[in-house]
Amino acid sequence: HKNDLFKQKWQMNIKRWENKTKHLQALKVMVNHDNWGYLNDWLKLQAIASIEPKPGIPPSTTDLERLIAIVRNHHPVAILSANYESEQ
Repeated sequence: HKNDLFKQKWQMNIKRWENKTKHLQALKVMVNHDNWGYLNDWLKLQAIASIEPKPGIPPSTTDLERLIAIVRNHHPVAILSANYESEQ
């Protein structure tokens, strides 16, 4: 059946992707906001800070000072941000 074949290929690809991304485990990243939980959990990334306190609300001066301190102390390797964010 097509469904069984799809599931089999999906599981094989998941294993392949996990092997390809093992080197990312424990890397420190910042996120634009907390919508990266599933990806971070799956890849075992360490999200050390969220830039926006709430989606669509820019960080305050106090937030920026905190983020600068986090960057200086923890040296994240990337900032994760979506290309598209729903208006809702």
